[in-house]
Amino acid sequence: LLTLCLHSFGQKETKERFWINAGTGLDYTGTITTGLTLSYQQKILTVSSRVINSGGCIFCTDAEFTRDFGLLFGLIYRKENGFISGGAGIGKMIYREMTDLGFYQLSNDGSNYGIPIELQTFFTVNKFGVGLYGFGNINKHRTFAGAMVCIQYEFFASK
Repeated sequence: LLTLCLHSFGQKETKERFWINAGTGLDYTGTITTGLTLSYQQKILTVSSRVINSGGCIFCTDAEFTRDFGLLFGLIYRKENGFISGGAGIGKMIYREMTDLGFYQLSNDGSNYGIPIELQTFFTVNKFGVGLYGFGNINKHRTFAGAMVCIQYEFFASK
């Protein structure tokens, strides 16, 4: 039924497409977030892999952070100059929580598995685009969500 609805609204037919997004934004606590996604489209289906870093820097050892690594599957609706897609999958989160004891900072490192979710909406011209990437990870310890403004580069498309 969803396929019929998408095609009835004039979705642009594309056999295959690969693109990469990179961006920055905020998570739900207001922490600066950076991310990188690689996505593949086959007709109306998508597969995405992503890395999201929220808080801290990638090489810092004394800062709180949350990192999400995910593999997501979803659907896409594409027109000539843009698209919207959504997906969910399986992911692993790595995090560090810091507790300030006044004279010492205690760190608690952990990881767990969760369900990553995404929503991509982009305006595209030729191979380049700009848009929003909404993300989240639902898990039992440290669920989080946020949004990033991203640039996009499409490096392969077959018609």
